[in-house]
Amino acid sequence: MDPHATSFGIPNRKMAMWVFIGSECMFFGSLIATYLAYEGKSVAGPTPREILNIPLTSV
Repeated sequence: MDPHATSFGIPNRKMAMWVFIGSECMFFGSLIATYLAYEGKSVAGPTPREILNIPLTSV
């Protein structure tokens, strides 16, 4: 028996890489899904142009 194998029979490094890739897919998938859910929705309230004085803050 390989001392570096998990209970699935996969080496620990390979398992860790697959877990990392899976977590990255879920993270970026949630970012894309959130963008698609909120894309095109109007925001109630003032816009940044109305709140911020751009010439003053750019100095």
